[in-house]
Amino acid sequence: MDRVEGEEMEIVSDISEGSSNCEALLPKPIRGVRNDNLPPFVSKLYDIVSNESMDSIISWVGATSFVIWNEQDFVINLLPMMSKSNSFSSFVTQLNNYGFKKISWDRREYAHEWFQKGEWHLLKNIKRRSKPNTCVVDKMMLEMEKLERESKELDLGLVKFKEYVEKTILNQKSIVQAMANTIKSTLHGARISHELKYEKEKGTNSLKASMSCQSSCSQVGADLAY
Repeated sequence: MDRVEGEEMEIVSDISEGSSNCEALLPKPIRGVRNDNLPPFVSKLYDIVSNESMDSIISWVGATSFVIWNEQDFVINLLPMMSKSNSFSSFVTQLNNYGFKKISWDRREYAHEWFQKGEWHLLKNIKRRSKPNTCVVDKMMLEMEKLERESKELDLGLVKFKEYVEKTILNQKSIVQAMANTIKSTLHGARISHELKYEKEKGTNSLKASMSCQSSCSQVGADLAY
């Protein structure tokens, strides 16, 4: 049983001890290499990465590194093949214990100089690191994982904030447009009202002028008759 400082990760030496649902998924042992001569964690990890039926969860990238595409499925369906622990952080610690390195910030991609696609005979060179060296690196690895999670959460927060700002601006534009339409309608109504009032006053003045003219003409006619 392999033990990690601060957290125990037990390697399953017999797959029958693990989940019964995982037995059908476990690939055949590595051809040309006796698994007994390799650390169980390394040999089983190699078998899983090399199993093409699991490529949607974990697969080779080129020939010198592998990527875990779906962490949740990996923890539920594949990790029990290698460990009784269902903690992904424990798995990462084990990777670090055997000298694997995370080589990408954007995805969970790991590599080891002796862990290469199709090169089974190189696995014998992978050795477990001594505890004094792993302690510091373990902390760095966990800190990197933490920073990665915080970075993703920050990116998600920024996306939501951007959506909120865009929605707010759109709402403000709608309000301003509605106010502009109201003002335009009010001004148009006021102009029409002013024109009607002007025409009414103009008609009244014309009528008064006509009546005044008629009165004057009648007075002149009366004077002439007299």
